[in-house]
Amino acid sequence: MAESEASDNREASALVARLRMLFAESVGQPSDAIRQDLIAEVAHAVAEAPADARAALVRDLLERMPGWESALAVNTAPASPSELDATLRDPGFLVERLEEIADGLSPAQREAVSARLAASGLTPRAGSGVEAREVSNATSDRLRAVLRSEDAPSLEADRLAELCIAMADLVTKLDQLAWSTWRAMSPRAEFKRRVSAQEAMRKYLSGDPSMPREQVAEEIERLRRLAGALISTVAKVGFVSYRQVAKHAPSEIEVLAKPEKKAFESLEVACWRKYRQLAGNLDQALVESEVLSELSDSVEALVRGMARANT
Repeated sequence: MAESEASDNREASALVARLRMLFAESVGQPSDAIRQDLIAEVAHAVAEAPADARAALVRDLLERMPGWESALAVNTAPASPSELDATLRDPGFLVERLEEIADGLSPAQREAVSARLAASGLTPRAGSGVEAREVSNATSDRLRAVLRSEDAPSLEADRLAELCIAMADLVTKLDQLAWSTWRAMSPRAEFKRRVSAQEAMRKYLSGDPSMPREQVAEEIERLRRLAGALISTVAKVGFVSYRQVAKHAPSEIEVLAKPEKKAFESLEVACWRKYRQLAGNLDQALVESEVLSELSDSVEALVRGMARANT
């Protein structure tokens, strides 16, 4: 029984909403014409309702009829267009009318209304909350600590937003460059990117429960470790390259050639033969591969060291 009453209430609310809309659109027309249109709408709604629900629909409709509609029903002159326009522009009146029809709205209609209210700035967007518009004291303190600006004035939201945009752009581009460089250096390395920084930040800001703040911080920390290791390893390029060249240094060739020197053969001849033997294996791809392999080992060692330092 309660379910039937709820259904009747929803039908009555929807009908009242249609009548109000029809009345508002008919401003300036003769009262008889307006009355006929309203009666026709009511008659159509009653005819469409199940037979056992019509009485309840009419009863609920009479209880919900505002004063200006009741006045019209007894042939009293409606409010003037200017008075009606002022009424329809009254926020309190509009909120009351929205509350009256709220029970009769479908989930899709509720979502559409909420979206339009949010788009107009009357309500916060979903998942944002009013508190998201202000910078909390805790957040301000953490940012000042990073920037070492303890005596800085209160943060301006617009400047903070601009700074966040610039930093997000930097992190996104650095993330792409660092991980693509690392993938080229060591395709089979165990230390890999799990999710892009851009995707992690996007999911977190949209309120995706699969991307909590802790995971975003972890992904950015992994990027920091990789970028730091790559930059530190650049300083070792000269040393690693020298070790590759040093393999063919005269002193090294002489050490290798002496055991292979033939009788009555000069050491210079034996060294030249050994050098040609070793130099014959020189290949650009092979040298690059050996250099990258050593640099990759250095990067991985630095990444592991940073991870241990942070635990």
